[in-house]
Amino acid sequence: MNGSRSLLVRADRAVTLDGPLIEDAALLVEDETISAVGPAPEIEPRAADAETVDLPGMTLLPGLINAHCHLDYTCLRGRLPAGRSFSRWALAIVAAKRRLRRRDYEDSVREGLDELLRHGTTTVFEVSCSSGSYAVTRVAAETPVRIAFFGEVLGINPFKAGGRMRRFRRGFEEASADNVIARGMAPHAVYSISKRLMKMIQRELARRPMPITVHLLESRNEPRINPWFSGREAVRILDERGLLHGPVLGVHVNYPDDEDVAILASRGASVVHCPGSRRFFGHDPFPAERLREAGVPICLGTDSLASNERLDMLGEIRSFLDAHADFTAEEALRMATAVPARFLGQEGQLGVLRPGALADMIAVPTPGLRAGSCGTEEACASVVKHDGEVPWVMIGGHVVRRA
Repeated sequence: MNGSRSLLVRADRAVTLDGPLIEDAALLVEDETISAVGPAPEIEPRAADAETVDLPGMTLLPGLINAHCHLDYTCLRGRLPAGRSFSRWALAIVAAKRRLRRRDYEDSVREGLDELLRHGTTTVFEVSCSSGSYAVTRVAAETPVRIAFFGEVLGINPFKAGGRMRRFRRGFEEASADNVIARGMAPHAVYSISKRLMKMIQRELARRPMPITVHLLESRNEPRINPWFSGREAVRILDERGLLHGPVLGVHVNYPDDEDVAILASRGASVVHCPGSRRFFGHDPFPAERLREAGVPICLGTDSLASNERLDMLGEIRSFLDAHADFTAEEALRMATAVPARFLGQEGQLGVLRPGALADMIAVPTPGLRAGSCGTEEACASVVKHDGEVPWVMIGGHVVRRA
């Protein structure tokens, strides 16, 4: 093996999301990548010098990817009651943030990353405000979780637009830990950005193209705090300003009309749905079927603990499937693995188990399955039923959780 670090991981089966289910599965990991995947009798002869990890009663699958989170709000868990109107909740979170210190943000990020890891998330799309950006920068190197960092930009006061952009640039440059695998911008929402700031965002993206994530059509009545925005035309405004022409992830998109869906599809935009947050606010059912029919890729995320109970991606997948019977468990798992990986430009590297992919994987107990007794969909459904912490996690070839 030319001095490389080798590990043979064996489990009852592997859901690779890159091909059929593998029973009596083995994966050979060399350094940080997967070098071989297949039935154990085929892989074991290639791993004579490898350390072996046996995971009986477990199913292996790619590490989960949380495509929308605000880790800096972890400390707000349970402090904002569910059922409020979105506008009242937004005012409450602004008031709560005024009482937070830098140490609170750091502790929030640290606690949130730990909770994500315990529930099997190996990559997170983190959207951070300016104080949160500082906290993510300070804490990122402490965790093995991969971070796609999106610096948030918002402000309706045109006279403060320049300062907002300077803070974004500072946070963007500082987000440079080894496990920060992507960096982008998060214009908060059309309703929370002044015209002047919007123009600065356009110039910044023209000068330095990058992926963006933006809250879109989250509530039926978006807050009317911005004099140039009447509440329903967010997708059209972004399209007219050229902000849907690069890698764009629309967050929530609970209330699109047919024209919105058509624009998102034509621009190649993706959408991230947060089932727990939708339930928290009591929004209408998410239009997953319409988006899928139009060809809009759908990812899943948790949002923050200011509008959810746990940072648990398997829980989000279960909630999604409970509300959308037309989707299979395999489709829903892809929304938390391969689909967000593709958005990041990491297709084939993250979100799948295949030779050449990064060795990010989890093992979940599947006690109801017998060896050789199921297909891919049954295995995926059994994995999704797991309610609780994930006992075994590998990131980049290192076992980072072994409960």
